[in-house]
Amino acid sequence: MGTYVPPARGKPTLGELAEQCTEARANTVAASTLREEGYSLAYLPPTLRDRPIAALRPAHFDALYATLLGTLARSTVSRFRNTLPSMFGWAVWEGRLSTNPVLASRVPRGNAAGTRREVYPFAIQELRAVHGAVEAHRPDLADVVLPLG
Repeated sequence: MGTYVPPARGKPTLGELAEQCTEARANTVAASTLREEGYSLAYLPPTLRDRPIAALRPAHFDALYATLLGTLARSTVSRFRNTLPSMFGWAVWEGRLSTNPVLASRVPRGNAAGTRREVYPFAIQELRAVHGAVEAHRPDLADVVLPLG
């Protein structure tokens, strides 16, 4: 358990916290770090971005990760999750929160729900047809298609 924080200190929304944290850290972290964090924070839906930080719980983030896994690779969701603790740690350090809700959240096991399509090279007949068609129009490029088989 953390220390007592007056409720008014936790009123800023997550979106406001992200902006304030970015401004406060602008001269202390690399520009590339801030840029990467900015890309990651774009995954925050308005329902979380507009929520007061004191109202956020680990379950909110667990649900977000599960939703993101529906369309993103687990590595992308994990990278997103790894950008959040520093922002909430800053909020704890600033006395806006008593605990960091992200530390107890976890990215579920598994990969994106999207189906992966196996890619097969051309069959020899297809390769010959493509090579012939390219050769008819651009003989200088015809041999470029040969590695496709």
